[in-house]
Amino acid sequence: MAISTKTLGDITPEVWSNVVLAGLRQNLVGELICNKNFKQELWGKGDTLNIQTMGTLTDAQYTDSNITYEALTDSNQQLVIDQEQYVAFKDEDAERNNISVNYMTEVMTDAGYQLGDFWDNQIMAEYANAGIVSQNPAAASWQITATTAANLPALFGALKRELKAAKAPAGSCYFIAPPEIEEAITLYFGSKGPASQYSDDYAKNANYAGKFFGVETFISNNCVTEGSNTHGLAGVMGTSIALANDVITDEALRLEGRIANGYRMLSIGGVKTYKAAISIDVDLNSTVIATS
Repeated sequence: MAISTKTLGDITPEVWSNVVLAGLRQNLVGELICNKNFKQELWGKGDTLNIQTMGTLTDAQYTDSNITYEALTDSNQQLVIDQEQYVAFKDEDAERNNISVNYMTEVMTDAGYQLGDFWDNQIMAEYANAGIVSQNPAAASWQITATTAANLPALFGALKRELKAAKAPAGSCYFIAPPEIEEAITLYFGSKGPASQYSDDYAKNANYAGKFFGVETFISNNCVTEGSNTHGLAGVMGTSIALANDVITDEALRLEGRIANGYRMLSIGGVKTYKAAISIDVDLNSTVIATS
């Protein structure tokens, strides 16, 4: 039996569906850097989405009657909708008097956030499919100097150089990094000028550290740590990793065997690195900032 919309006060299913979707999108940085544009707008579990990627043209010296017309060599990469994740919770009638509309809004937002966090983790795991591994030339992985963060510019400079060497398209360069990188930025710029000079950047987004040395820097708790390495991601926004995700089911129902309402949300989607040659695995020492 479907639940009455009156159970949630002013929140109808259509409204709290939007609340769940808002929670899916907010404060998780992976989506910001992904390509989410596909010709096929409607899709379901098991579908394959086609990602068109433009081939590279060549130039030649011009003389009379020597023009050769190249065939376009676009490649068709495929993203498979193969992941499913759900959130479900119950609301006991006996506790109904203690639950307000505002409380339910927070719960629905958190449900969306938990689904979004799953997709953020999937995106960050794509470091393993990157075609470039960025490492400190003097060591196996990047590590930021303690107290001064003096080698921070070298890290940002290397990312820009590596993208140019890979002939990445023009656009906003990004770096998704663990929280220690934000600490390193604070250490470095703290000695370079008034802190207020950078305060606007820090205030824009909970996970946005700012634009430094031409690189948009985002902070994520979902960077993967394996052994002695923590893996960040870098590249040009919207050019190397594709994401398709959505909440396809958001239901309220009366639970069997309980005097309670149940709520459940199902998210499906897929993630694909379709241009590995311009995606960077930023290889950081798991102790990102040196202890001495």
